[in-house]
Amino acid sequence: MRYLANMRLVNVREAAGDQFYTLTPASSTYLRVDSEKSFVPFARFLIKVEMIAPFLALDACVVAGDEDSDVPAIERLGGKSFYDMVALDPEAFHVTMRAMVTRTAEAVAEGSRAVFEGVTTVVDVGGGDGMMAATIARAFPAIKCVVLELAHVVERAPERVGVEFVAGDMFVSLPRADALLFTRVLHNWSDDKVTEILRRCMEAIDEDKGKVIIIDMVIDDSKEDPDVHQIKLSRDIIMMAYHGGKERTKEEWRSLLAKSLDVARHLTASAAYLADLAVSNSFYHRPPPTLPAAYLADLAVAGLLPRRPRCVGLLPPLFLPLKAL
Repeated sequence: MRYLANMRLVNVREAAGDQFYTLTPASSTYLRVDSEKSFVPFARFLIKVEMIAPFLALDACVVAGDEDSDVPAIERLGGKSFYDMVALDPEAFHVTMRAMVTRTAEAVAEGSRAVFEGVTTVVDVGGGDGMMAATIARAFPAIKCVVLELAHVVERAPERVGVEFVAGDMFVSLPRADALLFTRVLHNWSDDKVTEILRRCMEAIDEDKGKVIIIDMVIDDSKEDPDVHQIKLSRDIIMMAYHGGKERTKEEWRSLLAKSLDVARHLTASAAYLADLAVSNSFYHRPPPTLPAAYLADLAVAGLLPRRPRCVGLLPPLFLPLKAL
């Protein structure tokens, strides 16, 4: 319990000479099994032997040659992919994904309305059970929202108002749309695979006004709070263990995206993960006045070159309200 108290996941109280513990806002939100944003199912999933073992094979990833450098550690142990493991306990995985997407979706709908200006159709690529698409549909009733997922995911997807599910493979083709949305998808893949996906995007959106909206992690070596930076680097190791992808710096993202797209806007929520755990469940509706300056959202607008599809990047996941564009 002292360890949890040091992590600020529990509060230590004393009364009448006795010591007892209470939940903090963060643990009340994420560590209670009855919370809609609970991470407990996913934590139980990740501590399985099969999910811990890949971290014992990271050395093979580090010394791998170019021909198999994007093979994740989990597949080097026996050929099964991360999603093969998910299939053994799909509910634990999808419950947590819903919790993660819920908080991101609320922030996107509230803080980035300008991104969806002029959009009549958006395809949420790899959108899971449609939580993000449903939130967008509620916030922007005039937008048609489509979720592209693999067939077995579509088969078990719930009905959601304003959301259409389409079975498909983003490496084969993408539905035509004004905007394509990728939420925590591209960091799962190597640079070559991301480039392949972006080529499919070029085929699916209008050359002049189409948009690709990316919500993903960005590593910033120079400006980040040390704790936030450490969290992001640990995610980089997780990508190596499970997916064969990686977290990327702003420069790496720009270089990668520039092969196919022009970055029109780069919206930054600079310490999203740590800030989200540091305050109450209602954080992303109204940041408390005592929130350290390092956790406040900042905004950078890049130059836009005409007559090429635009990439509107929301990087990293938007747990913080954004300033008006």
